[in-house]
Amino acid sequence: MLDVTGFRFDFADEDTEEGALADDIAINDFAAREVSMHDIAIVGISAELPLAEDADHYWRILRDGKDAVASFPKRRRQDVEAYIRRLGLDPETVAYFDGAYLEEIDKFDPGFFRMSPRDASLTSPSQRLFLQTAWKTIEDAGYGGGKLAGTKTGVYIGYCADAIHDYKRLIAEEDPSGVPIAIPGNLTSVIASRISYLLDLKGPALSVDTACSSSLVAVHLACQAIRSGDCDMALAGSVKTLTLPIDTGMRVGIESSDGRARTFGDGADGTGMGEGSAAVLLKPLAKALADGDSVYAVIKGSAINQDGSSAGITAPNAAAQEEAIVQAWLDADIDPSTVSYIEAHGTGTKLGDPIEIEGISRAFRRFTDERQFCAIGSVKTNLGHLDNAAGIVGLLKAVLALKHKELPPSLHFERPNRHIDFIESPVYVNDKLKAWETGTSPRRCGVSAFGLSGTNCHIVLEEAPTYEEQEGTDFYEEGGVFALSARSGESLARSVRKYADWFEERGGSGLNIADLCYTASTGRSHYDYRIAAVVRDGDELAALLRAARNLPPEKFGETGFLYSHSPAAEGSAAVKPIGESGYGQLSAADKLSAENAARELIDRICGEDDIGRSGHSHDKADLERLSALYVQGADIPWERLYAGQRRCKLNLPTYMFDKVRCWVDGDPSRKRSAAQAAGAATASGGMTAAKAAAADAGEELEVDIEEAVAEAWARVLGVRPGPNDDFFALGGHSLSAVQLIANLQQEFGIELSLSEVFRSPTVASLAEAIRDAARNDSDKITPCAPSDRYPVSSAQKRLFILSELHGDNTGYNMPALMEIEGAVDKERLVQALQTIIDRHESLRTTFGWEDGEIVQRVHPAAEPSVEFLEAGPEGIDGAVRAFIRPFQLDRLPLLRIGLLRTDARKHLLLFDMHHIVSDGFSVGKLAGDFARIYGGVELPPLPIQYKDYAAWQEKRFGSESFLEHERYWKRQFAVPAPKLRLPTDRDRTGEAGASAYEGKTVFFRADQSLSRRLEELAASTGTTLFMVLLAAYNVLLSKYSGQEDIVVGSAVAGRTRAELEPLIGMFVNTLALRNYPSKEKSFRRFLAEVKENAREAFEHQEYPFERLAAELGDAVRPGQDNPLFDTMFVHQNTALPELDFGEAKLRPYSYDFGISKLDLTLQSWANGPELTFSLEYRTALFRHDTMVDFSERFLRMLELAAGEEDFALRDADLLEQSERSRIEENIRAGKETVFADFEF
Repeated sequence: MLDVTGFRFDFADEDTEEGALADDIAINDFAAREVSMHDIAIVGISAELPLAEDADHYWRILRDGKDAVASFPKRRRQDVEAYIRRLGLDPETVAYFDGAYLEEIDKFDPGFFRMSPRDASLTSPSQRLFLQTAWKTIEDAGYGGGKLAGTKTGVYIGYCADAIHDYKRLIAEEDPSGVPIAIPGNLTSVIASRISYLLDLKGPALSVDTACSSSLVAVHLACQAIRSGDCDMALAGSVKTLTLPIDTGMRVGIESSDGRARTFGDGADGTGMGEGSAAVLLKPLAKALADGDSVYAVIKGSAINQDGSSAGITAPNAAAQEEAIVQAWLDADIDPSTVSYIEAHGTGTKLGDPIEIEGISRAFRRFTDERQFCAIGSVKTNLGHLDNAAGIVGLLKAVLALKHKELPPSLHFERPNRHIDFIESPVYVNDKLKAWETGTSPRRCGVSAFGLSGTNCHIVLEEAPTYEEQEGTDFYEEGGVFALSARSGESLARSVRKYADWFEERGGSGLNIADLCYTASTGRSHYDYRIAAVVRDGDELAALLRAARNLPPEKFGETGFLYSHSPAAEGSAAVKPIGESGYGQLSAADKLSAENAARELIDRICGEDDIGRSGHSHDKADLERLSALYVQGADIPWERLYAGQRRCKLNLPTYMFDKVRCWVDGDPSRKRSAAQAAGAATASGGMTAAKAAAADAGEELEVDIEEAVAEAWARVLGVRPGPNDDFFALGGHSLSAVQLIANLQQEFGIELSLSEVFRSPTVASLAEAIRDAARNDSDKITPCAPSDRYPVSSAQKRLFILSELHGDNTGYNMPALMEIEGAVDKERLVQALQTIIDRHESLRTTFGWEDGEIVQRVHPAAEPSVEFLEAGPEGIDGAVRAFIRPFQLDRLPLLRIGLLRTDARKHLLLFDMHHIVSDGFSVGKLAGDFARIYGGVELPPLPIQYKDYAAWQEKRFGSESFLEHERYWKRQFAVPAPKLRLPTDRDRTGEAGASAYEGKTVFFRADQSLSRRLEELAASTGTTLFMVLLAAYNVLLSKYSGQEDIVVGSAVAGRTRAELEPLIGMFVNTLALRNYPSKEKSFRRFLAEVKENAREAFEHQEYPFERLAAELGDAVRPGQDNPLFDTMFVHQNTALPELDFGEAKLRPYSYDFGISKLDLTLQSWANGPELTFSLEYRTALFRHDTMVDFSERFLRMLELAAGEEDFALRDADLLEQSERSRIEENIRAGKETVFADFEF
């Protein structure tokens, strides 16, 4: 019977690519066109087992009949014995079970999986091991390189965490402080979900626990999910590790006397224990064949059931096992007499073995009376019982046997079990290696796993369909590009050795080099350490690999490979960044050029003939150039190179992970003593432990806070940070941040909020936050006494005056747009807004004059102003601009909300507030609170309001610290700063009136490579990304203006106290940063000056800019909005995130509001791995194309700054030669004004 569900009836004509693919693959009697979607292909496998680091080695020990059971490894005993000693016990009295052990379970590659060493050490070895197994399985299938990201790929893991001595217990006793961080790394459910999280998989992620049958049940459920449409592909597998295999004398009744399973033998007395990890990647067979996947075997059908009532809850049930096997055969729709091998559960117990054979025999007897036609065996004779992983290990054994067409021996079978009548049975024990011959029918087998829980599972496998390529491979005669990469030099070297071994085992002759190059380039991620070569065939590639296999990576260039790596990846000048190929690391601009060149090369390589078919008009030099671009760091569109070809994926060696020890460390020498903790503080306010120690000593105490913070950080993350290392970049997360804050609060005796780590994620910035917290500890903001009026803050006072000066305009509106995807409940939205207005007094405040003073009045209640609008895509701009209108500061509202419906399930949420009640941070705070309240979250009450801050600020104006801030800023501007003379396209006569604030915005970005190198520059110079960007901006402004005294404004949040964080209001302060980019200075020297100036400015950031402007600026430029500067630079560490909005999603929406308060405002923010910029400019002064040119020259300036060589500012060449010639010609002709004074 042929199930036609899911048949492909849409095969294309033979002239199309799809038709050609069908023609080129000759399928045997179970052809791809006649494959049911019920059939599931196994397209990827991986295993790490005792004596076997991968699936190939696993097959070798099976084929050779190796017994992996041995004593507990000596290297692992050291960890256990250290733990035992710390418990006060004698290790000499401890005995260990013999078993099939992995040589090490403490090694892992934390950086590869974006984990800190500390997190990895607090993560179960099982979870770590399966992460690597899952990755290798996906790569083995040719689906690495992010191919599965965003797909409906499920993850199904069989796992039970019932061990008495497990890693959680070790953590609790060795490192109790790490328990909170350790929770995710030791939860069963997270093993599957972490894989989905890391790879962005959208299918189900499930953990299955049915005891010994867990992993086979996981495979069964994964197949069912694919057939039902819950997922398109699925990863299924399991892992088992034994943290403390100590023999305490306790027995459950199934243990073998010597740790070995003698399955079906007369000497069987139980099973042993084993460890390991294995996984398979599953996909519908028809789809796998159509996609050119390598198919190991086919899952024809499966079934699960339960023992129900039996001799005991843990006793096997022959009838239930029989039923599971029969149902699996029926599900597979096969003739059971064609099943010629069964991988048995085979525990080797006197009770279990006869019952299992009885169940198998009864199942066969329903269909055939034939005797001893089906071989049987059990991998437990090689590896012992892997508990929840037993089923997947048995399945993998069967898959490999089908692939190699051989039946490996079942071990320790000397005499058959006297309670089993094999003579009359359909089965016989296969105790010798033999060829697997089946005659005309395909090879088929079954795999059983019967859980102690009573859950039984049986899966039916069939050998993979065979196919042959026709003559002509449609590949390049000159050869193909073999590309290989890794994250470290050691990893790359091991990968080269692995490939060399792979070729040595298989040979290069007859290998389809086209498919190999295709799989290696399209089916893998590409990292910093790279080699590449153009090869004609497998023999040539094998020779290159043999030549390189014993060399260090920096010597690979001498073998015929092109080689390079990013210097930043290793941080060692001793390792050459490039091999002998002579190519260098690309800059961002050159990288973009290189990638364009690569696309052009590929277009030429994949040229079309005159009837539109793919051709190959090129020479070997094209491929060699492509290889050179790759090793230099260019991202090559490999799929494009193979477009139109009929390529198949090969099972190639997978990624070789670095081996970093990750184990919970209970060494007391790592724990800080109370004396050390007390000493790591300063006497500058609020640090109670330090102050007490200082008082006892009769002296003032001043120590290095940065050192204390670094030590606390190291305890939490397990890695020693530098002063500018980012907590989250090194693997920190919210849980580890909680522990860090707790450590610091205990150590310094101060209050710190969790958000402080996010706001100050480096050692240096967090240390400064601690100093601020200490200074502010005795100067808390308290609620004001009730009144009908309150003082305004310094910023509010200036905004009020400016608003009155300029009359009705939107120059000081704070608009923002966010997109809502999903249904919106309008009534719920209005209620949420009302809650926010009730919560924040600033949103029900008005402003006016009273007794010659500007005051604010807080109204007891206010109605929300919500407008419901509709517009199509073409009407959005008009609707938004109509929504943004002037506010009257003496009346409510000063906040408007609009809901603009753009289609059935999409809206734009419009915010518009006056700047006097809001700032940029407040907009994000408002959006976050709005989303949470709309979603039903009840927020805690606010201890203070904005009016309390304004009153507190007014009282501080006469304090000594305030006066010190004032003295600093007056020193900065003792000599008046000159006005920035930027050349403009239009004169300033058109600036007056409402049009003065009209503007536009240019958006641009720095790619990943440039962004990364800028961060590296900041780290190597002890600066920050903000300082690097500010320095580059200063140089560019100097080039445009010809000036060497530049003032750039920059905004700081102004929320220097934790209690201000949840408030909405005008807290932002502006710093007038004055720098001197004179031509003779080098860029690095100027950057150091910018660093020092910025550091001092930030130390004095509490002095209100409004007071400085009033006292200094108005005397220089009376009546100007910003009398000290004409341009600003603002850097945001993160962009506004996507938020849950009830059942919908709320995300930022980029929009040019047409406002510019200054001549130029440059903003930057981190958008994933790239830096994004916006350049806001006044349209009364500049043309759009001028500002596009300005942005391109800023990127050019950043390229120069991020280069390896320092340079004098006078030598900063920001123009291409062609552009220089054009501008000079225009200047001579009088057609160019903006660049007339430009410093070439």
